[in-house]
Amino acid sequence: MNDFFNLFASKRLLKIISEFLLFSLNSFFKYWFLSALIFISLAACIYFKFVTPFKIANPWLWLGLFIISSLPSFIILFKKKSKVRTNPNSINIAVSEPIIIYEKDHININIDSQKIAARQVALYELLSKNKYPFSIGLLNCVSIQKPKLYYLVNDLPSLKHKYLKLIKSEKVLSILLITRDIDNNKIEFEILFAENLKHAQPSVNTFKTIFNRTVEDDTQYDDYILEVTKVYLAVHGQSVLDMLINIEKFDYGHKVIDDCEQLFIQSINRISEIINLKSHIYFEEFKNGFLSNFERYRAIYYLNQREYNGAIRHLFKAIKIHPYFPYDNYVQYRDAYNKRYVAEVNLQTAQVNKESAVEGTSIIDDRSEEAILAFSDHLFERFEFSNMATFENVIGEIIKRAQSDYINKNIENELKKDFCVSPIKEIIRGEMLKYLPKGIEKHDELYLDRIPDVIAEFNKALEVDQDFTLMYTRIGMLKLIQSFHEKNTEREKQLFAEGIEYWQKGMDLFARLGVNIRSK
Repeated sequence: MNDFFNLFASKRLLKIISEFLLFSLNSFFKYWFLSALIFISLAACIYFKFVTPFKIANPWLWLGLFIISSLPSFIILFKKKSKVRTNPNSINIAVSEPIIIYEKDHININIDSQKIAARQVALYELLSKNKYPFSIGLLNCVSIQKPKLYYLVNDLPSLKHKYLKLIKSEKVLSILLITRDIDNNKIEFEILFAENLKHAQPSVNTFKTIFNRTVEDDTQYDDYILEVTKVYLAVHGQSVLDMLINIEKFDYGHKVIDDCEQLFIQSINRISEIINLKSHIYFEEFKNGFLSNFERYRAIYYLNQREYNGAIRHLFKAIKIHPYFPYDNYVQYRDAYNKRYVAEVNLQTAQVNKESAVEGTSIIDDRSEEAILAFSDHLFERFEFSNMATFENVIGEIIKRAQSDYINKNIENELKKDFCVSPIKEIIRGEMLKYLPKGIEKHDELYLDRIPDVIAEFNKALEVDQDFTLMYTRIGMLKLIQSFHEKNTEREKQLFAEGIEYWQKGMDLFARLGVNIRSK
């Protein structure tokens, strides 16, 4: 008998039953007029049908009447308390109340959860009055609060599944799911988002790595969750900036940047007081990455407002804060640089080899100017102006739109400064110099007289990082382009030979990445 009771009357089941009865009673009195109407109607029907005293006096009959008459009120109240209220005219981002995890994904909420949820709602109301983009209705904060019974009948995986369905319905852009494990007191934050935002996964993973931790001091528990919530909201404030550029609301955009940056800095500093994060390996990268992005957006806004000096100033501030944007560190930047360049080679090689003069030979062994030039045209055009080099693209656009010697000189002066560490400094210089006018003759968008300057910077980068093998291939391509436009025969041969030599030094990297650029 005890085994039977333990099996079917576990703590969780008892909690579900007790919470069901409490919620039913609450809903009965909440909508008493509806419950009373149903109860009286059913009682009247039963009275006229069952007139025997025994049946009328049966307590189970009245209990059944109570339950049946409570059901409509129960359903109405449960749906009302479970509904996530979004604003159809805004971009909605949601935050869950802190969910307590017990054994085997058993979840619930407690008084602390409800207290924090109340503070979160107060925060959203404050932001909606005082901070862009919340105060102008572009971004709306949603608090997800559910009845205890909702959590008791779900486990954590099923809850995540329901939240992802809510995101797929496009009612919310993302959800910050907050949980606290009762056994080890660890607080975890998980950002759930739509499929089309998968590119944000690395940042989301970093967010979890930094902020998922145990808070030893219970008195700081509420504050920690609230400050991390602010970081989440500040970061999402950037989601409206591109839209404001498109509709040319630049004043609003600058206010969004200022307010979100301020909220981000205040929250990060407060979190550092609660928990020492300065020693965390990813903390500075995370912080600097977003601070750099605020400056990058300022530069883009000034660019669109044709205030080019302001754009240059803020762009180099962004580079100084975090030169690897949109990546976390130099290794990630270099790997992405390599992969993107190799991807372009891989896509174009088959077609270029078909166009080579001698079938069955590699484009390098063929050494026909037409074949190599065709290869470089395809590769150089697609790679040099891809979206990989965010800072460089902004500089290129400033030069293109300004058409000003004064602006170009300003950029050159900035490039002469030590705006960040090596070798990223030399790589950025080389990538930016190719946009600056020098001379008249051009190969695509590259001024031929700029090639020696670009090569010099790439060589400096190689002196610092000799493992950046792909840079040899970049230099080799630039020398080959020089040779195609060289009128002096001896100089042409020298540049061509140097180009081939540098090119071949980079071949090992292509092979390691599984790219065969030779014809079969």
